[in-house]
Amino acid sequence: MREEIDILDMLCASEGISITNKEIANFNQLIQGVHLGAIFEELCLDEEWDKTFVKESLIKFAFHQIKQESMELNFEEKIRVEDYSADEIDGIKLSSILEETHFSDPSDYYKTFGDKILSSFSLKKRLDVKELTTSMFGENMPYKYDDDDYTGKSGIEFNEAWHSQSLKSGSFFPLYKTCEVLKAKKALAKAHNNLSPKKMKRFIAGLLEHYNKYLRMLQMLPDDYDATEDLLRLEEFSDLFFLLKAIVLLKKDDWFLNKNKNRRTEILKVISSFVIIEDIRIKLHVLENFIEEGAAANYTSTEALGYLPLFRLLFVQLPLLKQKLVQIIDNKEVPLANSLRGRQIKIKLKRYVFLKQAHCYRMDYSNCFLSKEDISIIQSYIQDTDNNDYDQILYDLYKETKEIRNVADEVGKCIELEIDDSLKQLKTIRNLKENINWRVQVELVLREQVQKNVLPHIKFTDTAKSQDFIVYDYLEESRQ
Repeated sequence: MREEIDILDMLCASEGISITNKEIANFNQLIQGVHLGAIFEELCLDEEWDKTFVKESLIKFAFHQIKQESMELNFEEKIRVEDYSADEIDGIKLSSILEETHFSDPSDYYKTFGDKILSSFSLKKRLDVKELTTSMFGENMPYKYDDDDYTGKSGIEFNEAWHSQSLKSGSFFPLYKTCEVLKAKKALAKAHNNLSPKKMKRFIAGLLEHYNKYLRMLQMLPDDYDATEDLLRLEEFSDLFFLLKAIVLLKKDDWFLNKNKNRRTEILKVISSFVIIEDIRIKLHVLENFIEEGAAANYTSTEALGYLPLFRLLFVQLPLLKQKLVQIIDNKEVPLANSLRGRQIKIKLKRYVFLKQAHCYRMDYSNCFLSKEDISIIQSYIQDTDNNDYDQILYDLYKETKEIRNVADEVGKCIELEIDDSLKQLKTIRNLKENINWRVQVELVLREQVQKNVLPHIKFTDTAKSQDFIVYDYLEESRQ
């Protein structure tokens, strides 16, 4: 265990990640003690990013991922919590933590959202709770555990069927998707071959309607409800915030329309590649800076070197930062349990208790990723019947976004697996110290993924040769 910690410390040091003030009382103090080092600062400088904003967003996103993982209990872990239900962490009983993080049954689920939420969907007739339960959770799931219609044989059988759907964090999105998207038939995402440039205004109008309605309904939830996972799930499913922000930025000035058709296509391909970024705020910040710079050369040069530090941030530094933050949180004292498994579950729940008030995204309906001015620009596009240039542009953007979204998860998994394989070769501290090529090896892994998954997506045409773009001459060969 000590050796694993030492290796983590050395890897963090190699990436410039350090944390001071380790004796922390809360997550706000921990944020102040995080330093991301020269690699991060160089990236922000090169891309003209707001260093403070990106750093804080990255740390909060890491906190959210840690908190989310600490609440995701498998069935065995849930039973273990019940075995130690009277035990406490920071004065909170484990049974209370389970109640805070999980619904006991579907009736508890609906009670949490309340009649105001359930009556706000665009349905001609509000769904009966049993019909909604079947749509949401499957045919054999009872509305309540003691429901007379329930045909299950035991409490264990019910709990095993329900536990995978019982997590409160992110639970609003599936309700919204079931009622507003599927039942009310209001499209939130479409296959691009079901769209056309002529249909884009109507589709974008629908996305803006979803944006307004989703945020309004989240505002109805209790003040202490953390909407972060609901926003992330909405974005993963639809790229809603990304697409709407891109419309605003592309329409704000004339630089994009002044490009010829081929160059527009290449710019849209680069823009769409940013959906690989999971955190919404960082993604929109990267998008905004790229567009304002007018297709920065570090993403469009022969080797697209801009992707290397970006991928390093997302797929190397963020996971290392998470592990380091977990290490520090876990070092806070946790009461002993009667078994190793009991102690492990307490350590996991301790992370939740420490981070329970750390909301990655604070809801502000008047300015949640889009300003009032942004919304006004989108509305003007929807209402403009004369100029249809943007119909084709936005159709092309949507198509490219969906294509890169299909490989986005694979890119992250490939990088993670290859880096894990590299780490397995570094079995000892001595071996790690001797391996002076660790950072070079990481860069080779990242470069390979950029070449295999990103560059083919943004392959430039011969007509794009200019000061703005350099053709990836080797790509055609690599695709054959």
